[in-house]
Amino acid sequence: MDDTRDGPQPILRTAAYTAAQVADLMGYDVHAIYRATKDEDHRLRSFVPNGNSKGMRILGEWVIEWLESGAQGGNQRAPQEQRAAKAAQEG
Repeated sequence: MDDTRDGPQPILRTAAYTAAQVADLMGYDVHAIYRATKDEDHRLRSFVPNGNSKGMRILGEWVIEWLESGAQGGNQRAPQEQRAAKAAQEG
């Protein structure tokens, strides 16, 4: 992907993305995307392609629905950044 882009890029409704691609395109932490696929209240739908045991994919349409439903947890820092920020405040 092109690292010279400014800000989040649009999600295409018909595309199937990995969690890392969704995180990169939306400017979210990848861990927030994984958590959202397990969230009961505002679940981000996902699937594993037939014949695979891993390699989750998320349809662009589902990302858009998730955002429109009031998705929470986006733009969260990675856990290691959270720990470093907390340590800096305490120390």
